Amino acid sequence: MLFLSHLPRFPLPPSLQYYAGPSSILDAWDETVAATPEDDDGEETAMMAELNAYLCENPIDVEYPDDPNNYAEAMSSPDADAWITGTHEELAALHDKGVYKLVPPSAVPLNKTILDLRAVYTRKRDMEGNVVHNKVRYCVN
Repeated sequence: MLFLSHLPRFPLPPSLQYYAGPSSILDAWDETVAATPEDDDGEETAMMAELNAYLCENPIDVEYPDDPNNYAEAMSSPDADAWITGTHEELAALHDKGVYKLVPPSAVPLNKTILDLRAVYTRKRDMEGNVVHNKVRYCVN
């Protein structure tokens, strides 16, 4: 089964309103999707083809190039305080889960590797594209 719940709800194009009336694409999909491939009477395949065509003609922009790429960009942005808060939240969560242990480099055995981390900065947005949270995640480089 295909999960489309993460997509924003937008009006159906007229060609797809046949399937569900004036609703949203996700509601129409939920009502039309077959439980198993054997149950597919072709309606699901036709709807998916129209949905793909509609999305190709009306793309949904989900990329926001204004997210900082590094610490310097985050700290020079107008919402630097929100990035600092996001960093504190992430480090607190990692600490609470016991993900890391701080040790001086001189105490690390020769057969062990110190992992290098990189911060990933993402502005979490609501359905209208408004920033609701500045999220910071640390990833091994």
